[in-house]
Amino acid sequence: MTLADENSDGLLVILTPQAMTDPTQTAEQLRRFAQSRKPILASWMGGVEVAAGKKILNRAGIPTFQYPDTAVRVFNYMWRYSYNLRALYETPSLPDDEIDGGPDRERAQQIIEQVRREGRTLLTEYEAKQVLEAYCLPVTPTRLARTADEAVAAAEELGYPVVLKLHSLKITHKTDVGASSSTWIRPRPYGGPSRRSGATWRSGARPRRSTASPCSRWCGHGTATN
Repeated sequence: MTLADENSDGLLVILTPQAMTDPTQTAEQLRRFAQSRKPILASWMGGVEVAAGKKILNRAGIPTFQYPDTAVRVFNYMWRYSYNLRALYETPSLPDDEIDGGPDRERAQQIIEQVRREGRTLLTEYEAKQVLEAYCLPVTPTRLARTADEAVAAAEELGYPVVLKLHSLKITHKTDVGASSSTWIRPRPYGGPSRRSGATWRSGARPRRSTASPCSRWCGHGTATN
């Protein structure tokens, strides 16, 4: 029997009026299975000719539809509802760090504890990225640079172009000091063709600051980000 098949999740019975078909008796036979644990839908086509059979099915708790495609859509809605319901009742579990290569919680905890010891309630961008990276979330590679030489070294390590951004425990945003944009640094033009635009760049050249950027006076204390 179709309902007993473990590979079926429900039953859709379609009836079309023909000379040898008895819609009412067919409905009576189908009514016996109304209490099945699997959903049963019916499409009794034929208008007034099948009205008596539809009433029998509806009183038994079996929904009837005029067209099969409507019943199929209802099946899809039912499946989506049950799928979402199972997801709500799923019990989340933390991965086994040693087996699954999970997050480095100790590293994240050390960063947060250091911030608390300093009496701060906000992480810097660099600290926040370290915490996200500890939990295996992808972040933009970032380096701290306290001098111009450190910025050059970080830029060469990351690869050009890079951008310098403010890193401060007191200033929360670059606009606090009158800046409106970050500073991009690129190698100075020299010999050799560029792979991007045909311009020439000297390999390993020292980056230059954009004089148009308002933050050029303090961006040496920023983070070099690829």
